[in-house]
Amino acid sequence: MTVTVRLDLSGNINMQVQKKEELNNITFLLVSFYTRYGYFIFFIIIDNKMKFCAILIFAILCQTVVKSTIIHNEINNNITFIEDIKNWLKITHVIILYDDTSDNDSEESVFIFEICRQLIMKQIQTVTLKFTNLQELNVIYEKSSNQPLIIVYLTNMNSLKNFQNFSAKVNMKWATWLIIFTKTSITNNCSNQLENIFHLSFNSKMIVKCFNDNNLYKWYSINENQIEIRNLANWNLENHIFNMTTTNIFFGKNHNIGGKILKSATIEDKTNSSRNSSELYLIVLAELGRVMNFTHFTVSKESQFGTFENGVWTGIMNKTASNEVDVAAVGMSMTAKRMHQVDFTQPIIESYKGLYFRQPNGTQIRRFGYFQAFNSYVWGVLILLLITIPLFLTSIMMGGENNRSLPLLFEENFLEIWRIYCQQGISDFPKRGSLRIIYFVTFMLSLVLLSAYSAALISRLAVSSPILPFSSLKQFIYQDKYKMIVIHKGETYDSIKNFNDNYAKRMNKLLKKDNELPLTFTEGFNMICKDKYSVFLVEQSAETSIDNFNLCELVTIPTIRKISLAMSLPKNSPYTGMFNYHIQRFKEFGILNRLVRQRLKRKSDTEFRIVESISLGGVDTVFEIVLCAFILSIVILILEKIHFNYHEKKERQRRNNMIALFIRKDNRNNYFQKNISVD
Repeated sequence: MTVTVRLDLSGNINMQVQKKEELNNITFLLVSFYTRYGYFIFFIIIDNKMKFCAILIFAILCQTVVKSTIIHNEINNNITFIEDIKNWLKITHVIILYDDTSDNDSEESVFIFEICRQLIMKQIQTVTLKFTNLQELNVIYEKSSNQPLIIVYLTNMNSLKNFQNFSAKVNMKWATWLIIFTKTSITNNCSNQLENIFHLSFNSKMIVKCFNDNNLYKWYSINENQIEIRNLANWNLENHIFNMTTTNIFFGKNHNIGGKILKSATIEDKTNSSRNSSELYLIVLAELGRVMNFTHFTVSKESQFGTFENGVWTGIMNKTASNEVDVAAVGMSMTAKRMHQVDFTQPIIESYKGLYFRQPNGTQIRRFGYFQAFNSYVWGVLILLLITIPLFLTSIMMGGENNRSLPLLFEENFLEIWRIYCQQGISDFPKRGSLRIIYFVTFMLSLVLLSAYSAALISRLAVSSPILPFSSLKQFIYQDKYKMIVIHKGETYDSIKNFNDNYAKRMNKLLKKDNELPLTFTEGFNMICKDKYSVFLVEQSAETSIDNFNLCELVTIPTIRKISLAMSLPKNSPYTGMFNYHIQRFKEFGILNRLVRQRLKRKSDTEFRIVESISLGGVDTVFEIVLCAFILSIVILILEKIHFNYHEKKERQRRNNMIALFIRKDNRNNYFQKNISVD
């Protein structure tokens, strides 16, 4: 029997069969199926002895076609899955790891590289690397904020064990991992895993997809040797990612640390205050414990925050940097030097530095306070008008029938304008219309100016404030009367001692000795209340640690430097991410703001304001003006007396001379008349 099968270019099948009834039906169907997908001319001659060989050949060919189709579909499914995960996690670039230490099947290598190629064609930054490159990746990304999505295909037990060995050599917290189990033989190691085979920690970010399982799992570890598995979502081609159990993938509201006990450190407060500098942060830590399912106990109370001395950190910084405690429940400034050694949570308080000192006693008016009712421009215009108006009046009067001299006329007009400014009447109201208009406008202007000046001066007297020795940080560092205190071995102390700029040098000169510096905020505030010449440079949020009734009246001068205060944890702590997540939620829901406000130093609006009486020193400027005016009037009186006496003496002498001259002339005339009569 001879069978000829032909496939032409039009896709039609032409078959010539001799003794068709003797052909095996199965062989015919296989031939028809294969020739439908090939563009060639294929001839098969089958006799009764070769029937089995024909069936085997066509079965292999069909298996190849079906397998290629399955692999193609599997690659497309993986591409879609990776795209969905990347978009869900909002990650920009992908790294695919493959095992180069074992004899991988060539098909598996082709599969991985084909996925990488198609991801690149979709403009997704993708690269394939070996397991042996893990340590290099660890060095590159450990300190980077841009974390990659690392995909690991585990195809057999060898690749599983090799990845397990390499994961022990790196920090598994620096990336987001997507582990895909691709074979049934290792499925039990995926869904029923109890041992921490990948050396995960609490803040590890690992998503696992098991073979033939639509669930996506999160793997992490609370206890060092045990794995925790949580269901994150489901995935399929139709719905993509659905049934998500939480909005935050890695730090959801149901994510907790399993009732662990954390060790904490605080600042020791030796004062009798009902508050201390750690109170707010201990309350925040307790709230975090409720939502994260942990408790804490204080294992260390330090007397100082800590500075870097002789290559070693002191105080609380030493306890945190050396991993002796899990968290420091105290507000620490987030400086660059500290951030190299410890991790910080999100800022609990953002505050400005302030200069605190005791409010000076008494209410006083500055020596030149009477001139501060108007600014310099108003005083300048006032003086200009006081000079120009008399000149203008004099020029108008000189054009009339006035026969007085120019200096005398200007003097009279000047005194008239002074009377108007002082709300006094004038001696003679002019008859000329032009002069009347000038006098009227001057009267109105003086009325407005005097009313404004009186109102400004009275408001200064009624709402007067103590005279401050300085009003800014710059003025403070250039004076020598007041001395400065800061928290001993704190961030401000460290900055002043280590910086070499002019401000730091000047502040270092004003800084008291180390044994005179306070250790806590309460101690510092008490020191400035006892010593009126001490100034406390501290963040304004330090008022959360003081009692209103234990303090004197304080004056605060804010500076332009803003600082952030946060709790600290050991470097690369597994709890940092979850702490930050819940603190951010506290901020969004207003919980943190409420806790801070409750502990800020606030004065009641209904509190009666004690108005202090003005002392003699507060109005000494008024008496000085009166005294100066009295002395000036006496001096002018003396000068006038001297002037009048001088002119009176000259006038008397002139008259005596005239009388003497007259007498001489009269005697001479009498003498001549007498001689004439004798003759």
